[in-house]
Amino acid sequence: MRQIATSPLLGLWRIVTMPACIVPPAPHSGHAMSRLRPFTDTIWLIDHPLKLAGVQMGTRSTLIRLPSGELTMISPVSFSDEDQAEIDHLGELKTIIAPNLFHHLYLKKAMARWPQARVLVPPGLPEKIGELDQALTLSPTGELEDSLRWHRIEGMPKLREHVFYEPQSGTLILTDLCFHFPDHPHWWTRMFMRLNGALGSFGPTRILRSGIADKEAFASSLPALLDWEFDRVVIAHGEPLADEGRRRFQEAFGAELARAGS
Repeated sequence: MRQIATSPLLGLWRIVTMPACIVPPAPHSGHAMSRLRPFTDTIWLIDHPLKLAGVQMGTRSTLIRLPSGELTMISPVSFSDEDQAEIDHLGELKTIIAPNLFHHLYLKKAMARWPQARVLVPPGLPEKIGELDQALTLSPTGELEDSLRWHRIEGMPKLREHVFYEPQSGTLILTDLCFHFPDHPHWWTRMFMRLNGALGSFGPTRILRSGIADKEAFASSLPALLDWEFDRVVIAHGEPLADEGRRRFQEAFGAELARAGS
């Protein structure tokens, strides 16, 4: 009988594509701390639990105040009424963005909380989840208010990641392009991240690399990000980088940048 070769990456991919455990926001008590964490003067981070096959990945929403005072939300998480009140106190939420084809679990709930907000999604998301008739498709490159800019990472049709740049604070905003777990207290999460190449370093995971269908297109997408003057990096899974983000991004994608001639 012919044996079928298996790969550790196949097992990891099956885990990451399993249905996520959707966790509601924790109820606020009278003395609960705000979930909105200031990252810069114009960016707030909202962390939220997320489990995949027992892996405590966590996820994160990024809230940005544009020069006009309006707010943009990238990758919404689940929000409580108290969270919504805090966000509304910061300004009017005018734009909600799903940055790739995976980060949509809480999109419709956010749309219901802020029905006035414009919704931007990657190509293919309406067909994947339905009921997004009013959503606009993210172009390969674009910007809001001559401020928040984005760029599509090509070569990954199953992900279609869009990365963002907030020039007021010099922050690059990624979703799944890079993970950063210096360590993790949970043993299975720590083991999974080590197998996935995400423990103790900043960069793309083995799962992400296995999903690159066109390596040349992927590599060619990266040099444009270095045209942006960033030193901070926000990610959806793991610890954000408060400094040295540009250097660490270049190190993480050194081979691809060299292939692209950058």
